[in-house]
Amino acid sequence: MDALTELINKVEEKHDKYNRVVFVKRLPPIHTIKEFTFIGKYSYTKKQSNERIVSTEDEIELRTGLTESPPFIARTYLGMKYKTGPKVSAMQAAAIMDGLRPVPNYARPVRFDHGFYIDIKSAWWEIINVVGWDVDYYPSKWLSDGTHPDDFPFSQNKIARSCLVTAGSMGGIPYIKPSSYEIKQLTIGNTLANISIQRVISDVLNSIAAQAIAAGCVYVANDGFIAPNENIAGRTIQIIQNWGLAAGIKGEGPGGVKSSGAYKTGRYTSQPWTTRAGDVSGLDNVWKVPYIKWLEKEFSFWARERKAT
Repeated sequence: MDALTELINKVEEKHDKYNRVVFVKRLPPIHTIKEFTFIGKYSYTKKQSNERIVSTEDEIELRTGLTESPPFIARTYLGMKYKTGPKVSAMQAAAIMDGLRPVPNYARPVRFDHGFYIDIKSAWWEIINVVGWDVDYYPSKWLSDGTHPDDFPFSQNKIARSCLVTAGSMGGIPYIKPSSYEIKQLTIGNTLANISIQRVISDVLNSIAAQAIAAGCVYVANDGFIAPNENIAGRTIQIIQNWGLAAGIKGEGPGGVKSSGAYKTGRYTSQPWTTRAGDVSGLDNVWKVPYIKWLEKEFSFWARERKAT
């Protein structure tokens, strides 16, 4: 059975467990809900009536007459393929959580005559496919690859791909009670908890960001970089390729950086660029990974192994 057929069957099985699944263009205001309800970006799940309300925003069609939200599809696929998140020892989990940082964010206000906006193509997805979703990672000690999600039926859907990572978060589940309509967090176990892949992504992106900034980049946001000239652009692309990832140019030309989220490289312009006057402020939120050389060696090894198969 191919992955799509199996995924369709699993989604249908899950739908059958609800008394009703309702699809709406826009989720209703929370003050209209009359029972204990779990709250998500794309759906509400009512516990008493066992009803699920699903937004059609960004919905994905699995087959004619069957659609679902990206997070629902991602979680169903992961449960189908991996069953649970990767097992880690208590010491390993502590090491992973201790250094888990946000993705990099850096901005140095500057103007340039011909800059380049460079990105890592499908960064999160490619990283997962280098080391596997169930990667075994102990920062600075070992990086062992797992099983790759290369049969994920919706690999071209950026939101669904991202949900393969966020499905492994260990945060609580938002809920409301009609008595107060205050959104609270319910802490329950997540069978798909995966701090390992989140740490790999964080470490790799922060490492590449630090190298790109040292090479002269003036802006970094997650997997995007701005080089103020062609020479620095070439070095940045080479850095990305050294890790075994692919780089692309999304924009080039005159422009500059005003602050985080406000930039221009030719026609590739952020919306705040035109609404923010002058140079605003700098930002440096990039973690200097202390074992960057070790990580580049280990990660690029698995990238080469992956390409060889």
